[in-house]
Amino acid sequence: SARASIGFENTEMLLADDTAAISSDVIDFVQENGNVYDDFPVTASWVRDTRNKRLMANKGSLTTMGTQATIPGSDLEYYKLNFRHLHYIPLGKVTAISLNASLGYGDGYGDTSRLPPFKNYFAGGSRTVRGYDSNSLGPRDPVTGDPIGGDRMILGNMELILPNPLETEEGSGSTRVSAFIDFGNVYRDKVELSELRASTGLSLLWLSPVGALTFSYAIPINDQEGDELQAFQFTLGSAF
Repeated sequence: SARASIGFENTEMLLADDTAAISSDVIDFVQENGNVYDDFPVTASWVRDTRNKRLMANKGSLTTMGTQATIPGSDLEYYKLNFRHLHYIPLGKVTAISLNASLGYGDGYGDTSRLPPFKNYFAGGSRTVRGYDSNSLGPRDPVTGDPIGGDRMILGNMELILPNPLETEEGSGSTRVSAFIDFGNVYRDKVELSELRASTGLSLLWLSPVGALTFSYAIPINDQEGDELQAFQFTLGSAF
């Protein structure tokens, strides 16, 4: 299926009086472009879904491609391109391997020299690379040391869906246990694969009365000095 739409966005970037606490990346962008923007973003997406279930699938695939771009004449002229492919390889009635890959790229055009900071990609956390603190990976501001995100994103995940010993009948329960390997990072201007971060661990998906809850315990494989780690994480909604 395919969809397209056009919208209007009014954005204001407010700077605190204490500029020492503000990312120099944000300050530079505001000095170059001002701090109030009226934009007309056009979004388009294409989805192909052959999974046997929306949640707790064990065969089929999901492919999505999407773009967002402001039309010429907007205060900020930029675009983003996104791709994701999720594929299940069944090994039994319940057991399966899932492979997931996501790519993202963005940039400015016309009078806007780069992707706006509030449109950057971020990585780290229960929905991207588990075992690392949420949105903590990638470039950091040289002054504040805070993560600033990037204009390029690479994410990958391999998961082995395991038989659940808590189920009385195979495939009939509301929980799923899996072992996983995650990897990914975000970059600015140039991709360096040597900077990819990875982790491995166990995950529990529970279709609770309030929605899908995902719990994970992850151990980073190649963390570096300065990385912010978080072994136990959970999220409302499926992580991948």
